Amino acid sequence: MKFVTFGDSWPWGSELQEWQHPFGHWIAKELNYKFENRAKQGTTIEHLTLQLKDYVMNERYKNTTALFFLTNPIRGMYYKDGKWLAYRPTGQASEPATKHYYTHLQSGALDNHRANTTMITLQHICEKYNIKDYYLEGWSDIDFNYPGIDKTKIYKKTASQIINAKIKRGVLELQAWQDQDLIRPNKYHPNENGHKVIAKTIVEWIK
Repeated sequence: MKFVTFGDSWPWGSELQEWQHPFGHWIAKELNYKFENRAKQGTTIEHLTLQLKDYVMNERYKNTTALFFLTNPIRGMYYKDGKWLAYRPTGQASEPATKHYYTHLQSGALDNHRANTTMITLQHICEKYNIKDYYLEGWSDIDFNYPGIDKTKIYKKTASQIINAKIKRGVLELQAWQDQDLIRPNKYHPNENGHKVIAKTIVEWIK
């Protein structure tokens, strides 16, 4: 049996030391499963579909339990020079594509639509390939209201709520340098104890 995480920098384990582990590792250890981390830093909700597509393009997907970490849907994705890239309101704000998107195109309705259609895609692929799927939101309270979405697979709290982290209004990501035991000395991500708290919560939910 395998436990696989998909998503952005939180499941990837940003700001952890090389000898430390993200929450997926601790979930897999508690379940006595082999762990595989398919998350990548700085990605969007739509990147989840690409991560899952790459994962199921071989026979290793069999006997898989997956946790999809849902980043803030305000992040978007575009294709350039053979790569799927991300734009987001934090960082690279001066890049032309990012500036144009948030000035002329981005809206809450569009963010919600992209999140819903991605969720439908993920759940359909997982059903087809017999992957047991679970979902954890990072900071945002996304309104998953499109027909066909199984909301029982989405945990009732966000990851930031699990570790009692503060968030910025509008940006909905961790404030830098906040004085909190499950974050310090990190800036934007939980420390290993924070990851262990998230893992304990998700393991109890899965069981």
